[in-house]
Amino acid sequence: MKRILLPLSLLLLLALAAGCSAQGEAQLDPTMAQQLQIDETMAATLAPGIQDVDVTDRGTDLTIHVRQTLGNDRELYVLYDVTLAGTVALPAGEEGWFGPQTVTLQGVEESTASRGSVQSVFLDKEGQTITYLSYFSRDTAWPAGDLRLSVGDFVSDDTSLTQEVAEATWTPTNQGTILEGEIQTPAGETVGSVTLTPFSLSYTFTQGAQPKMEEIGGTALPSGYLLDSQGMARRAGSASGGGGNWGTTFRTPLDLTTVSAVEVAGYVVPLGQGTAVPENWDAQATEQAAWDRVLFYFGLDPAEYTYFTYREDRWDLFTMEEVLGLLWTLQEGMAEGSQPVFYRDDGADLWYTLLRQGESYQLYTLQRNPNPPADPENVTQRWLQAQPMRTLPAAEIPAVEPMTYPTPEEALAQAVGPAAQPLDVAYGTGPIQWALVYTNPEEPGRACFLLQTGEGEHRPVTMGDEESGFVYLPDSLAVEGDTVTASFREGEGSDQVHDLSLQFTRPAEGEVRFTAGETLRTLPEEEA
Repeated sequence: MKRILLPLSLLLLLALAAGCSAQGEAQLDPTMAQQLQIDETMAATLAPGIQDVDVTDRGTDLTIHVRQTLGNDRELYVLYDVTLAGTVALPAGEEGWFGPQTVTLQGVEESTASRGSVQSVFLDKEGQTITYLSYFSRDTAWPAGDLRLSVGDFVSDDTSLTQEVAEATWTPTNQGTILEGEIQTPAGETVGSVTLTPFSLSYTFTQGAQPKMEEIGGTALPSGYLLDSQGMARRAGSASGGGGNWGTTFRTPLDLTTVSAVEVAGYVVPLGQGTAVPENWDAQATEQAAWDRVLFYFGLDPAEYTYFTYREDRWDLFTMEEVLGLLWTLQEGMAEGSQPVFYRDDGADLWYTLLRQGESYQLYTLQRNPNPPADPENVTQRWLQAQPMRTLPAAEIPAVEPMTYPTPEEALAQAVGPAAQPLDVAYGTGPIQWALVYTNPEEPGRACFLLQTGEGEHRPVTMGDEESGFVYLPDSLAVEGDTVTASFREGEGSDQVHDLSLQFTRPAEGEVRFTAGETLRTLPEEEA
């Protein structure tokens, strides 16, 4: 066999290249991985955001050693050790709290460091060395150049231990994933933006947007959900913020490949690295279809039960104590953020409750305790399990096809018939999602509307009669919350205009009511 001889210079280059490759693939520090509950698979996903820093600043009273960072160009987890000199007396054992009063991260060229949010966790203490993990975030990217971590001014309860502040400086190379999307109304108007990373979800609304709020602990907050391609949702966490700016930080990093869209304050934004969803995706209809299929595979016919979800305020069905009791009963099966769905058997007063837990589905058959505890604060015995909890592997249940919203024109043809002709459409963000004005040869002279409600229902509504001779006045259709308004001439060329309004309400379960209003006015001569 002929031997192939390589020049020594080429061998050196190959060895250097292999060494650079190995060094470039930073491994997540086990301390950080344990604190953030990151397994090997997730660590590999987050690898572009990992940087081994290994920078030390030594002072008189304290030394700081930055070990590693994890994140992207606007948020970082920083793992570091602080070693205090032997002359600094630390509390022994559990005698008292101590920690730094100064923990900041900033660009070395920035004049102030009090930007964004800071969260720090005490991880370990060995002798005079303390390990911390701090999370820093901001709305915009870190400035170009080096970053400076400042830690110091340690106190124990109200006593100063040292006023010294150590500063460690390094050049960040973290390239973690940041996904961004626009919040749009059904009409295509942009009313905000969403940013999703493995570490956080943040969203901003423009002035004049109308985000839906949830009452949580007496406070109105916008909801945030992470949706997979089946529409199944996980709560993103409690929102914080105010005005038009809101966000939540995840307790453990999120696998973006499990997310196909986010739902914030009632708006669905396709965003994530999971299976792509159609542009006109009906997330809630897809979700119900998916849960219906799960229930069917458990041997129950979903058509026989009343379906409702975590999105609905059903205080007509549950007391607060019963809601808390449900959460207590289901807590062992609820992964973080998972949301139960319910199928109510009205005749037997049974509640079939479904949950997704990892790679399996769980079915609970619950009924109210006929003898609930007298103490309203005792929520542990509000519900009984009528049957043992059952499970099914998620892999055994086929996925449903994504369901989509029909366009207003498609909905008109389905609800009224092909003879109906659309004239104008207006969009809203409240109980009425859109309203369409149309003509129908079978209803001449009438004002004809087709409305889509928040539940995805399509309801034709007509006003007037054949004698009215209504002719739609262009560009006068509007939707505001639960009310539709439009103007119609009394006939071709008439200067008499009827301003019509329809208010949509649900006075009771399964009941829909439209309240009509009408005023008559005369057009100015130049407009007639």
